[in-house]
Amino acid sequence: MGNGTGLPISHIGESHFCSSSRSFVLTNLLRVPHISKNIISVSNFAKDNRVFFEFHPDFCLVKDLATRVTLLKGSLHKGLYKFDLGKHLQVPDSPAKCLHISSISPKPLKESSLNLWHFRLGHPTISVVKQVFKLCKFSASKNEYFNFCTACELGKSHRLPFSLSQSCVSEPLELIYSDVWGPSHTVSRDGFRYYVSFVDAFSRYTWIYFTKLKFEVPRIFETFKSLVELQFNKRIKNLQTDWGGEFRSLTSFLQEHGIQHRVTCPHTSEQNGVVERKHRHVVEIGLTLLAHASMPLRFWPDAFSTAVYLINRLPFSAISGNIPFKLLYKKCPDYSFLKVFGSLCFPCLRPFNHHKLEFRSTPCTFLGYSKT
Repeated sequence: MGNGTGLPISHIGESHFCSSSRSFVLTNLLRVPHISKNIISVSNFAKDNRVFFEFHPDFCLVKDLATRVTLLKGSLHKGLYKFDLGKHLQVPDSPAKCLHISSISPKPLKESSLNLWHFRLGHPTISVVKQVFKLCKFSASKNEYFNFCTACELGKSHRLPFSLSQSCVSEPLELIYSDVWGPSHTVSRDGFRYYVSFVDAFSRYTWIYFTKLKFEVPRIFETFKSLVELQFNKRIKNLQTDWGGEFRSLTSFLQEHGIQHRVTCPHTSEQNGVVERKHRHVVEIGLTLLAHASMPLRFWPDAFSTAVYLINRLPFSAISGNIPFKLLYKKCPDYSFLKVFGSLCFPCLRPFNHHKLEFRSTPCTFLGYSKT
């Protein structure tokens, strides 16, 4: 009420009444036994019936929102605008139309449109709307189809799921995935902020190179190409990247050497998913190694390099449980010399001593393995 107090509500229901031209609905009717006047919410009535109100000093009009035709006329009486509905108002007289306020059952609804309730319920999927219909014992309009909803497309548009890659390779270096990771917020002890990785599609063997600046990527690729083509006596046939600026400058070099450059769509990292997932794997293992050794983050290149070395020697589900090292080198890796990253070690320094009384070793921290 106007003074901030409330009145008890005994029932909730809905009804409708007709004028000479059309019918009107009254939703969320509240039966308040102790109130002296029947009042309606202008905003709810206008919204439910697609009309608008026009107020004058002595009367008010209800007009159709589209045609602006007058549908109802009310008069001013003791400061309130009054509609004389008389016998046109149909009062709820059955449980199907009126719900006692103490009941815990869902309120039954009259037959209506799937599309209308899709809008009312906040644009859920059609299956959710039908679940609400079933819960409320709601009978949907017959022979109705769920219309295309433009608002849903504007507000909820997303990419379709990516299908599995159909790329099929039969030998090492036939296809190389590459991507740049960084910049790292922590500069390494050697000044590195990025790394570029190369993943062989056949064996999933990974090579990693650290760099201070992105523009060094073309030079790094040339170094990588010379290394693997000489070591394995095969040529790189395809290179797949995200078409970043650091890879665009490789265009002439790739054309000169007959290497096909496969690029992904803009902002679609899923199309280069092999190397993207490899980044995550390398970073997760690298950070875990640093955490276990309680080492500062500036040693991240040492940890990431060790992570790649170990990942290449572990079974991998994407290649049916095979080991990348074994597929590429055609022999099993040697695990006998592996050590715990960050552990205490004592290298033999005698060959480097300047005199006979120097200590033969000194305590050091194990930071990984050489690439060869």
